[in-house]
Amino acid sequence: MSAISEGSLPYLLKDQSYTHSPSRQELVRVLKYIDQWREWMYQIWQGEGANDPAEEVDDLFSIAVLLYYCVRRWSQDERGKQLLCDSQSWVSVNALARDCRDELPNLIGCTMFPQAAFASTDEVPKAVRECDWVHRIWEALGHLFDGRPLPVWFFGDLHQLCIARPLMPHCEGTRGQRSEIRSRRGIYYTPAPVVDYLVARTLAGYEFDVTGSSPTILDPSCGTGNILLAAFRWLCDGYAILANGASADDNLNARLNMLCKHIAGRDVDGRAVTWARRGVVLQAVEDLWEAVDDVNVDHVCRLPGKKHLSSRLSCID
Repeated sequence: MSAISEGSLPYLLKDQSYTHSPSRQELVRVLKYIDQWREWMYQIWQGEGANDPAEEVDDLFSIAVLLYYCVRRWSQDERGKQLLCDSQSWVSVNALARDCRDELPNLIGCTMFPQAAFASTDEVPKAVRECDWVHRIWEALGHLFDGRPLPVWFFGDLHQLCIARPLMPHCEGTRGQRSEIRSRRGIYYTPAPVVDYLVARTLAGYEFDVTGSSPTILDPSCGTGNILLAAFRWLCDGYAILANGASADDNLNARLNMLCKHIAGRDVDGRAVTWARRGVVLQAVEDLWEAVDDVNVDHVCRLPGKKHLSSRLSCID
């Protein structure tokens, strides 16, 4: 198989539709800004006697980014506005995630805000709840992506920030030194151009077949799912060519069927796997949000002959 030049690579992981694609420097600047707010929140939380609120802090920032993702896609929808209002009244991480989950369509709510991922019922400090940090983060994201909806691949960058800059006090040394923990644990993430190259080169010899003979992609160390996301976009693009003119409902059902049948991943990092599930499901519903309301996550992912998505993308010891 001949090599694929960088200029001919398809944009499978990072969306090419942005009129202004953020540079690496711009992305790093926003991630550093988010990190400063994480550090502030962690100090506030510890100041009120919390033992180690690192997970709660990162959970709150995850919810903030996920809410931004929803609101940007439902800017003209009352549900999006309601999510924004609800974000002002939360008391615990668990309660906020529950409210978000209940407000959204079943498929989106259960995927983005699974109960097991936001278990803490400890009260969030009043200073955190009353501060406008959420809007500051949203404003920074709006500038970074030129006012466009948040791309799914940003979730992976946020998770990498959290593991590269841990807040845990029992880690020795400065935060910069602690970032070496990621390397010692063998946690490495593949850059987007390399993801596109690997997926495009690997799948170039296959023809998409809507009847089910398309390849199944397994990533045994999937992390936040970048390779799986790129491969799933390849499948979705192939289906779109064959299903030109199909209804939104049919398109969505076909994408979800392909997801449950042809995409699988494993990783030792449970948080990363949760992000991977979010990414591929949100990719499935991209541009088809009007068809999401009546889709139940359990019904879709337990179709005959298909394993539940939680077993297709799972955490291993």
